[in-house]
Amino acid sequence: MVWKQYGNTRFARQELWGEFTASSGLVWDFTIVEHVRALPKNIRFDLIFGVIDWGFSDPTAIEISGMQKTARDWDLWTFDEYYEARKTPDQIASEVARLNELHQVNVWLADSARPDLIAHVQAKT
Repeated sequence: MVWKQYGNTRFARQELWGEFTASSGLVWDFTIVEHVRALPKNIRFDLIFGVIDWGFSDPTAIEISGMQKTARDWDLWTFDEYYEARKTPDQIASEVARLNELHQVNVWLADSARPDLIAHVQAKT
């Protein structure tokens, strides 16, 4: 039934059959021209959040994003990132602290697969 609903779309091939259908597993058509813009000067966010995806051999990725309420919806901007492999928990905690101070992050979200690293970063920051 689900296959009939989604047909032979990229989303179905990735999510139902486990194929990598685009760079980094993207399931939408991403173009630099359409999706990458300079951050407007003096932008004010209603919420700033950080997201952490742990890694060692694969890079640890940290992204900082902001949400801004508009008249019709919310705008989401990702405006800073950290993407490094082979970093220790202390080095990652230091980067989280730096980004938190720089951007005044309201909320941090972390991949729950590594509760030990979450606890370590919380203790260090």
